Amino acid sequence: MKFPLTQSLRIAGVLIAIGLLIEAWTLHWNSPIGFLVFLGIGGIFIALGILIYLLTLVSLPAKHDSSAPNS
Repeated sequence: MKFPLTQSLRIAGVLIAIGLLIEAWTLHWNSPIGFLVFLGIGGIFIALGILIYLLTLVSLPAKHDSSAPNS
């Protein structure tokens, strides 16, 4: 499914924000499960957000300047 630029960037930002909230929430846990949730769930959300952001930037169509001389 192809999303417009602003919607893709918004999705990426929301995923990163959710990941950061999960990681901030798990900092209060004093158990090994807290680290697994911190790294597993929070890290996955942040990694997905970064991946969507980078894929959005790469998939932008190139703009051709018509005023540039052809070589």
